[in-house]
Amino acid sequence: MANVGDAAQSSGDIMRRLREAEAAIRELTAGRRLENASVGKGGIRVREDGSIRSETFDGNLLLGNPGTAGWALGADRLALKGQLVGPFDFEGRGANENVFSVTTTRTHRATVSIPVPFWAEEALVLCSVTGQAVNDRGVQDYLGLKPVVNDSTLGADAFFLAASNNIACGSVTFSVTIPVEDLTSVTCAAEIWANGGTWSANAVTFVQVNGTAIFRRAG
Repeated sequence: MANVGDAAQSSGDIMRRLREAEAAIRELTAGRRLENASVGKGGIRVREDGSIRSETFDGNLLLGNPGTAGWALGADRLALKGQLVGPFDFEGRGANENVFSVTTTRTHRATVSIPVPFWAEEALVLCSVTGQAVNDRGVQDYLGLKPVVNDSTLGADAFFLAASNNIACGSVTFSVTIPVEDLTSVTCAAEIWANGGTWSANAVTFVQVNGTAIFRRAG
């Protein structure tokens, strides 16, 4: 036979515990808030295009919208007070070529190849070319130089004057922003030619190319 006092005490205790459990469930469901919490080994996983953000963030990382306030951190974007931040990376390469004849045919020389990071969507490419050659034609002539990025020439033709049996030398720099999402590399080269006729190969003839690419995500 059950003790009446024990039964009454157990019934009240059960009801109290049920009320406390209901309140805890409501708080967990509605708030899902951690206060003064720490994360141990294993860290936090953000899944299915989720993000961690401040309460004031009013943008949308999935759409590339950085909002106007607060901050948000996603898998590949950081938004901070209305600006998308990173990731960024840069790479520079250089090459030179010498002792060759310069003809009236525009020729690409000293090509460098810069690898594109897998996450990059666009790049600011800076291509600087320097050239020098001896005009041995017996008449005044011009040496032409032009930067080349991915086989496309940049800017206007640059010409450097050389009197007969004199050296023409010059340098040209140009920058361009290009999409790189479908590329594995970016190339830079020098386009060089003689305006009036062939200049013979000479020990002092050379071209030098320096290419730099700053990679980023678009948007």
